Amino acid sequence: MRTKQAFYILISALILQVITAIAGFMLPPIRIRTYGSSINGLLASIGQFIAYLQIVEAGLTTASVQALYKPLSKRDFNQTGTVLSASSKFFNQSGALFAVLVALLSVIYPMVTKGEVSKSLSFALVILISIGGLIEFFLGAKYRILLTADQKGYVLNFAGVLGTIISTVLAILIMKYDQSIVLLQLSTAVIYFLRVGVIVLYVKKKYKKINFKSEPDLKAINKRWDAFIHQIAGIIIFNTPVVIITIFCGLKLVSIYMVYSVLFGSLGALINAFSSSLTPAFGELIASSDRINLKKAYLNFEVFYYALIAFSFATTAIMLISFVKLYTRGIHDANYVDPILAVLFVVVAILNHIRIPQNLIVSASGHFKETRWRAVAEAVIHITMSLILVQFFGLYGVLLGSLCSYGYRAIDLIIYGNIHILKQSPWGSIRRIITNMVPAGLSVFIFCIILPVVTQNWMSWVINAVGVSFVTILFIIVFNIIFDKGASKEIYQRIRILLWEIFGRTKKLSKQQN
Repeated sequence: MRTKQAFYILISALILQVITAIAGFMLPPIRIRTYGSSINGLLASIGQFIAYLQIVEAGLTTASVQALYKPLSKRDFNQTGTVLSASSKFFNQSGALFAVLVALLSVIYPMVTKGEVSKSLSFALVILISIGGLIEFFLGAKYRILLTADQKGYVLNFAGVLGTIISTVLAILIMKYDQSIVLLQLSTAVIYFLRVGVIVLYVKKKYKKINFKSEPDLKAINKRWDAFIHQIAGIIIFNTPVVIITIFCGLKLVSIYMVYSVLFGSLGALINAFSSSLTPAFGELIASSDRINLKKAYLNFEVFYYALIAFSFATTAIMLISFVKLYTRGIHDANYVDPILAVLFVVVAILNHIRIPQNLIVSASGHFKETRWRAVAEAVIHITMSLILVQFFGLYGVLLGSLCSYGYRAIDLIIYGNIHILKQSPWGSIRRIITNMVPAGLSVFIFCIILPVVTQNWMSWVINAVGVSFVTILFIIVFNIIFDKGASKEIYQRIRILLWEIFGRTKKLSKQQN
């Protein structure tokens, strides 16, 4: 059952991320051509500042989801209601504080942009971009955490698919007819409101046994402040680069950074859709104290995940520059084709994703207090090194700062997750990383040094990407069969059983009905 639910979440998440990625690829070039690189950089910059303000959520989502695993696994709807009621109370308080901070930002931010855009436009965009966060705090948060904890994230994902498609079509039409950027952001906010409304209606219909106005059990989410520290660290790490680039380098370099960031963000979201779909399942296993199945499931997950990131980032490293050349063709107000930047992004992305399996286990087990100062150390390293290195290397320095912090945290989490949660040696994880990175590196060497990929148009790019992907994944599969035969066989068996449960039984039932 856990595997099937995780599969549904995975498929829906992949569909959402593919749609989001397509939208993310389509919109920036049109936006840059319509409004210019400075406006594109402005939107990205404001988005990061708004993300900073969302620290007022104070770890509520993570702590609330973790607190819901146990009552939901026992179908204890009374306890579920008390946890959700407590979460709702805190989300409302956080939303009020968020609104105040947004008001302050709308006044302060226009002073930061150095006259590249008008102050009135900056003010308006801060307000409009923050609307989604306000809707989430006051309306959608408690329903989202319930669906996430109950392994029904596919409902959230399909609502996201619908909302993304509609908002993307509207954005393209608005830009096609040269309407203002204010109208574009307003349409996005309206669609987000409608999307949350769909989720609320679904929960009200499907969870009639839960009383959302129960007496709040405030102690149930007492891990929120430990999770809060992790959240602050995460916000600093993932949003600091754009803020630092805005202050020290200007909006055009923010736009250049964001073109690469969108590409890697879309790829990372596709990869993380796989890991996040399994978090509730691991949470249930940990809550039930089923150590044997936990270790077996984690081993299979880790093998598959490291193979996935090796394949993804090797292919990206080979095809990235040719993609950016085609993607930014016709844009001349900034230089988007930068091989050094591309290499740095690939290395940073690999270090960031290597630690995901262990991070998943830490989150599912609720080890927020035990690891909070490790997260703080990562954030301190990140912001300190970025502020120092940006003075000497500009945009590259910010990525070098990310590289330093991600490198530290990857090593730290691999050690902590294995020793303190899974009670096993971290060398197995290290061996699996090497097993997958070696064939990935071999593929990069072949297609970047021996047989460099050359593309002239999108058709040739797609053909080359398919060929590179086939060779890369073949190398990785062969290496895993040779060096991790047992786990590879178990993964194959799991996939075969899962496909039978989903498609084989459906086909059998259909024959019986006929």
